[in-house]
Amino acid sequence: MGLMRFAWIFLIVLTIAACSSQDGAESAKEAGQATEADDPAARADATEPAIDDLSEEDLRALARDPEALREIMADPQRRQAVRERMRELRQQRRAESGREDPRAAMRERAQRHRQTLEEGGDRQRGRRSRTGRWWENDVIARNVGLSPEQVGDIGTAHDQLTAAARESRQQLAQVASSMQEALKASDRDRLVELVDARQEALQVRAQAEAEWMKRLLEILEDEQMTRLAEERPELVSALLAPVR
Repeated sequence: MGLMRFAWIFLIVLTIAACSSQDGAESAKEAGQATEADDPAARADATEPAIDDLSEEDLRALARDPEALREIMADPQRRQAVRERMRELRQQRRAESGREDPRAAMRERAQRHRQTLEEGGDRQRGRRSRTGRWWENDVIARNVGLSPEQVGDIGTAHDQLTAAARESRQQLAQVASSMQEALKASDRDRLVELVDARQEALQVRAQAEAEWMKRLLEILEDEQMTRLAEERPELVSALLAPVR
């Protein structure tokens, strides 16, 4: 009977010890979890992904979290890592969309714009040339009755006028530039000289236009001038206008 009582007491002690050990393990586990919950750094390390793995959506969500931003700004390494990650994502987005550097794109657009202007200017000059050189138009030449010799003579005279007009434009541009410098320097004597030079350039051009008109009258016969005035009056007006 005494042995049986001792056995029951021993079993009760073992049971109490086992329960105490289990409770201690659970308490330690709960204490560890509580410590992690109370430690922001530990919680961040356990829940936050690496900065290198952040997506654009993650970065946008981070930007909307003031507390997270303050933590990152307080850590130089994490702050630099976030900046590098943002730069990597921008480069990836440009590569996927096929976009180039914005500055290079702007330069390319500016170059295309200049080319468009140059092409437009070439087309406009070509139209003026086709309109101005009316004697090279087969229909007009046939209706007016121009001979091949007359077409050649008119073309030569007009080329001389064009050369004189181009030289006059260059002289006038130089005079205008020099006048600006003289005005800035308040050089009255130089300004007087430049005014005379401008007048001479205009006179040379006017003389060239007069020679062109006289030469045209020498080449065309009376009947041809009448036909030209009747069929193409706009050409007569163009003949009287200064060459640009």
